[in-house]
Amino acid sequence: MMSTGKVLTGALVVAMLQGCGGGGDGDGSGSSIQQLSYKAWNQTTGYASALKQCALAKTTADACTVGQLAPLGTTYTFLTVDRIAERVVSSHSWMARNFLEALRSMPMSDLALFKSVTAIVIGHDIRPSYYTELTGAIYLDGTYLWTSAEEAADLSSNTDARLAYGKDLKFVETSRYLDSSYRRLTVSNSYNAERNSSRTISELKPNLFSLLAHELAHAADLVPPEELGRLDSNLKIYENVSRFPTLASEQLHQTYPLNSAMMHGLAGVFFQGKTATSQQKMLTAAQAGTELETEGSNDLYAYSSASGGGVLYEDTAMLFEEIMMRRWFDAHRDLAFLERPATESIYCNDYMIGWGQRNRMADPSVQVRAKLISDRLLPGVDLSDDYASYSTPTALSRTDWCDSNISSTGAAPALQLFNYGQQVREEVIIPEFGH
Repeated sequence: MMSTGKVLTGALVVAMLQGCGGGGDGDGSGSSIQQLSYKAWNQTTGYASALKQCALAKTTADACTVGQLAPLGTTYTFLTVDRIAERVVSSHSWMARNFLEALRSMPMSDLALFKSVTAIVIGHDIRPSYYTELTGAIYLDGTYLWTSAEEAADLSSNTDARLAYGKDLKFVETSRYLDSSYRRLTVSNSYNAERNSSRTISELKPNLFSLLAHELAHAADLVPPEELGRLDSNLKIYENVSRFPTLASEQLHQTYPLNSAMMHGLAGVFFQGKTATSQQKMLTAAQAGTELETEGSNDLYAYSSASGGGVLYEDTAMLFEEIMMRRWFDAHRDLAFLERPATESIYCNDYMIGWGQRNRMADPSVQVRAKLISDRLLPGVDLSDDYASYSTPTALSRTDWCDSNISSTGAAPALQLFNYGQQVREEVIIPEFGH
């Protein structure tokens, strides 16, 4: 599937469901990006000349050293939006402009998450979104940032091949974020002339910030904040990573491993496209959910690993994403395994909840794992109130996914479940020789 790395897929909603992400072949090397259309947002900084070349490097030979393009945290002790703007590259200026406008509402202390990043690349032809240690940059799908029909027209209509995975199984897994009044928090990333023809920056922020939490978790995991002062400027990012001691994902795996063979196997089907076994084809939504409930994960995606084992980088990103969405939006998260209807459908009222849980982060076995991660990735930021705001996880009632268990004002009859068939999840790209 790629020439330089392993894909460890990552972030938002389901194998086949909306998630963080953009497209192409998923190799993380920038080979699917039309490089001529990309420009640095700020042309006056010292890194402006190297920024595009380094951020869009395709191969290990093309990749830049830390001396050529260093992570933001080695340049600045304290980050501001204007300093982050110095590392933004985009295919269209409106993407960078909308991104920076949204970012100005993020708590100043949380901008520290960008310290591990060399660049933020936003594009019309990036799908799924991803992070790669080849360049140390995050790559964001521009569909998270459009606000008008004119902007949406610039976006690629390519779909993620993983939408087709897992169709032999009797269920799908999905999730959603709700606001403090249990109404849908997110607005679809898919443009629709009748139902979704414009969005404000405030409306696109929840989807965008969940994506950022996920991808920045990968960046801070692979380039730990405590290692920024010890980077070798003569080495490339991935070469530095190979010298680091235990990463957060490795510590999580060693301390609180995820042991379910069933979950590992299902993640392979849904996220790597492995062929389902006869036993997997017999599993029900209720059985899958009951199995996940016995472990300390907050999503099936946590088990995703293209290598079929080892460190689960997506486990780290999913835990961090959920607690940051609580911090930023006081968000409630629903996780569910849904029964697949007899006739294929994209509408959520055709999917019945076989198993579902709200605020799984309240489960002690999940929360202790999330705390380990947040302490490593965002040191010095106190998240204790956010963790304390959870009481107990609650079961979702057995009704259809569309408007069940949420405030009626947040429901939409026959809401499309699969985000118009474009997105699955985000990725983290790990070169063969790295972590």
